[in-house]
Amino acid sequence: MSITTIEHFSNEIFYEIFEYFDAYVIFNGFSNLNNRFQLLLHSSLTRLKLDDNRLPSKKLFSNNYKEILDYRHHQIISIHSFGEHTTKIIS
Repeated sequence: MSITTIEHFSNEIFYEIFEYFDAYVIFNGFSNLNNRFQLLLHSSLTRLKLDDNRLPSKKLFSNNYKEILDYRHHQIISIHSFGEHTTKIIS
């Protein structure tokens, strides 16, 4: 069987793809596509990385990651932070 559309990719391929992106990018880019992606993003197999250096302000970090920190903390595998403010938010 040949793969002709992205929807034919296995879940494992998406887990691999997600490893290259920050959690905000994943949720922003994939969460509204369809039910399958909603399920993938909420799966405990999906691991998330947070990077405050990618966003221009700490307020954006706080706003964008609040839900992830509150409800998906069990999926977070790494947090990349350069600022004391971000460390306080995470704590």
